[in-house]
Amino acid sequence: MPAVLRPALTLCLVTVGTSALTGRVAAQTEQAFPYLATVTTEEFVRAGADVRFYPFGRVQTGDVVKVIGEKAGWARVATVGPAFEEFFGYVRYATSSIPSFRLSLDGASGSTIGPTDIFAPNLDARMDPASSWKPATTLAANRTLRVIETTTLATEVVHKVVLPADAEGWIDLQRLRPATPAEVSVWEAAMKESTGAPPVSRAPDRPAMPITLAPITHAPSARAPITQAPVGRAAPNVGMAIEVPPAMVPNTPVAVRPRPVSPERRRARIMLDDLEAAYARLLVEPTESAEVGPLRLLYLDLAKRSRDSRSISRFAKTRAQQLALWSEVQRRRLDLAGALDRARRTTESAESARLVMEAMDRYEVVGLLDASTIYDGKRLPKLLRIRDDTGRTLSYLEPDDRFDYAKLLGHRIGIVGDRSDDNGLRVTLIDPRRIDVLDSTD
Repeated sequence: MPAVLRPALTLCLVTVGTSALTGRVAAQTEQAFPYLATVTTEEFVRAGADVRFYPFGRVQTGDVVKVIGEKAGWARVATVGPAFEEFFGYVRYATSSIPSFRLSLDGASGSTIGPTDIFAPNLDARMDPASSWKPATTLAANRTLRVIETTTLATEVVHKVVLPADAEGWIDLQRLRPATPAEVSVWEAAMKESTGAPPVSRAPDRPAMPITLAPITHAPSARAPITQAPVGRAAPNVGMAIEVPPAMVPNTPVAVRPRPVSPERRRARIMLDDLEAAYARLLVEPTESAEVGPLRLLYLDLAKRSRDSRSISRFAKTRAQQLALWSEVQRRRLDLAGALDRARRTTESAESARLVMEAMDRYEVVGLLDASTIYDGKRLPKLLRIRDDTGRTLSYLEPDDRFDYAKLLGHRIGIVGDRSDDNGLRVTLIDPRRIDVLDSTD
């Protein structure tokens, strides 16, 4: 580690040192990152900040990791250091498309041509590339990667690559503690030893016979040096002349300009980040009341709009499938709750049932007013939602100055107004003309 960074690291360790008594890393301010932490028990490294994200590797007790952020009780770690030496990812692209990754002639390395996703392998799916949908990082053009192996499938090419140091994973903060000065020193020594990229291929046991080839521009491998000579001439210091037909001489690779990131792809990436933030908020909500349906429609809309970005489109479709399964579980629970509610209502007086029916006839919608988790007013518009007793969303409201919605939150209300479908937000809106409170406001 450079000397100029050691004071910052020392300050970071002092900051987190007070949490050693609790056995976990204390909450960090933005200025305290990065810092080093030690793994207290064998633990998965996950593709997101929740147990619902699949694991793509495992760290062992005593491993030291570099924490670059925290979120909801999870540590964001960079895949750098001895703990991540065996971690890898996938670079994938369709055989029918223009690849954003160029493989070297020896197949041991490659470089990115444009923005390239490196997908974290899904351990839950036996590291099947087709099931590995979460990017560990997205690299810009002109980044070189070590390639472990390349597989060509019927419709896709998959490169298994060593994860770069700027890839990210997530570890439960309860499995970490601040690294001691001795552990920091060992980690720094290991990082110094690993400076400089290791060879991308192993030298053969026997030096290869020099062959006269025309100069080429790709990165040299670890093989014996090649003597440059005109095609058809004998190599110097060799007892026999070797004629190389011109057809066997590799052509100089044509320079390919990195593809610029289009405004559509940039907007799609921003929208995906917003939807992922909304998805993370839904994970901590009760299954019955989570706004699963609207979020699923937003992911499907993003997948449709992102056809020029296969990775974003594929990711959005996968997330929509997950939400569809969640929606089915939600539907079954709500059906059960509805059946129980109907059974309860049959035991109530006929007068109460009559009043409920009259209320339903008078109002366009009757339900509890609640805030929306998805439409929170940050990047998506701010909306309020009306839900029934089971948590099912009935409709949405746009806040306005005609009604004091702050006082109505949490109360059962009846709304006289008009319904309309907002195709952009994928929700049903109601424009109220009158709002009545149907429960006690004491």
